Amino acid sequence: MSVAKVFKSFIKFFFSVLKSFTDKRIFLKKLCVEIINIGLNSTLIVGLTGFFAGGVVCLQLYSGLAKFGATSQIPSVLISTMLKELGPVLCGLMFCARVCSSVASEIATMKMNENLKTLTSLNINPVSYIIKTKLIATFFTAPILHLVSVIFGVFGGVLICVGEFNMSQISFLNSLYDAFLKRDLLIGIFKILTFSICCMFIASYKGLNSQESSTGVSEATTLTVVYGSIMVLALNYFLSYVFLI
Repeated sequence: MSVAKVFKSFIKFFFSVLKSFTDKRIFLKKLCVEIINIGLNSTLIVGLTGFFAGGVVCLQLYSGLAKFGATSQIPSVLISTMLKELGPVLCGLMFCARVCSSVASEIATMKMNENLKTLTSLNINPVSYIIKTKLIATFFTAPILHLVSVIFGVFGGVLICVGEFNMSQISFLNSLYDAFLKRDLLIGIFKILTFSICCMFIASYKGLNSQESSTGVSEATTLTVVYGSIMVLALNYFLSYVFLI
């Protein structure tokens, strides 16, 4: 397909998803399942990613700032970085790799097995039942996953600085508290919501427009991760620039 046809197809899909929100039916059982799949089942991988990222940040900061006797600035840099940069970006990438790849595979498989046609025959809009439900679950779970990433990242940083570099635990935590800004938290939440919802749109689109074969399923899954990861990094660059102005 040409770029123009793909763009036209995606716009049509985008508005069909928006139209599905006019359907006031909420499939609560399906929503609870999606909240568990998207949120709860992603907690461990997001937490581990944040933990190691926070530890690496503190390792690099200490090696650089110790030369100038400015190690007291590590907590403030750590909390700011995790809240509005590393936290949402790493969480967004893990969300894309774990959740969105699964979504693309699920929808593509349902299309191949004609489950989507079955839903239509039962007078259930597949877009409303599947995609709208996943977007609602994403809206509620993505900010929580971001906070998990931040908390684990800070914990990883504390372990490095207190355990490895013998910094005072009380002064480190006090510096973290003093450096915490509500604005940084809101920026991070806005970023992760933007990343996760955009990636979910990409996954849903690739799943619905996949070829009805095993090759089509694998291709939809792969392209979702590739395009979603690039989207996360590109959006982070744009949003960081906007919030710095």
